Amino acid sequence: MNIKQLKINILAFRKVPRNLISSAQYHVTLRGIGGLQFSNGADIEYEEKHISIFIQTDKAVYKAGQTVHFRIFALHRNGTVSLNKMDIKIYDPKNNKVKQILGARDPEYGVVSGSMIMDDKPTLGQWKIKVSTEGYTYQKFFKVAEYVIKRYQAFV
Repeated sequence: MNIKQLKINILAFRKVPRNLISSAQYHVTLRGIGGLQFSNGADIEYEEKHISIFIQTDKAVYKAGQTVHFRIFALHRNGTVSLNKMDIKIYDPKNNKVKQILGARDPEYGVVSGSMIMDDKPTLGQWKIKVSTEGYTYQKFFKVAEYVIKRYQAFV
């Protein structure tokens, strides 16, 4: 067996300047030097992230009649939990709003929990939970699929 040695070069990136202006246009150029040489650039818009919203469901796939349980919390850039109000909206695959909770909040821990019971004949496909707080909006997708009974045959 002939084993060839692989040499891995680590890319060194310069630090992002601290004086960037949020929502401003910049041009970024990436250059490869030593070994593979290349150069490519792109225009980007820098948007400073002040908060991260985490949306969790108890499952990735639901069936008709099941309950969708969700939990939501937001973290500020410094790691503290946001205690501010959140607007929660759930949309079906046709982008119809099927549930809305405005001003939800947990003043003690910042974790908002909720649930929604699926209809007996829901629209199948990719559903969306959309959460807005402090001017930021995040979304998470979950799937609603048809319940299929698996059939097995045994031959003797």
